[in-house]
Amino acid sequence: MASRDVPGNSPSAQQCYKGGWQNLVTSTGATFASQDACVAYASHGGVLSPKPTAFITLSPGYEIVQTEQQCAFTFAGGGLLPTSDLYAVFNSSAPADLGPVGGSGDFNNAGIGFFTQTNGPGVYTLYLTGTAVDGTPVISNTVTCTLTG
Repeated sequence: MASRDVPGNSPSAQQCYKGGWQNLVTSTGATFASQDACVAYASHGGVLSPKPTAFITLSPGYEIVQTEQQCAFTFAGGGLLPTSDLYAVFNSSAPADLGPVGGSGDFNNAGIGFFTQTNGPGVYTLYLTGTAVDGTPVISNTVTCTLTG
């Protein structure tokens, strides 16, 4: 058997060596537990992709609409574990579960979301948290909303 015919020598499998496996994912976005797992996957025709950089971005929606105790926002993210949940943290309170990220782990909420504060006027903060494909926590930027009552 020529060296080029050895499965671990395939161009795809070569990407797994020298720590490369830690920066690669399968066609479904799954990470590898080891170099050997990556080589085996690639050697059997599996498609390797670069591990996406995880992010969550929270933006004021339409310049933070402030009407009758409501503030608006939009959010987007990528590289998140599809089975993980996205959480909203309002004024450092306990995280509110927004449900699973789903899909490919990427999302772009073109709609606008509202949060309401029933405790009256004040300055309120909001940020989102999630989990990256590799299991590390991801935290968005923080937006501030001033409710005038």
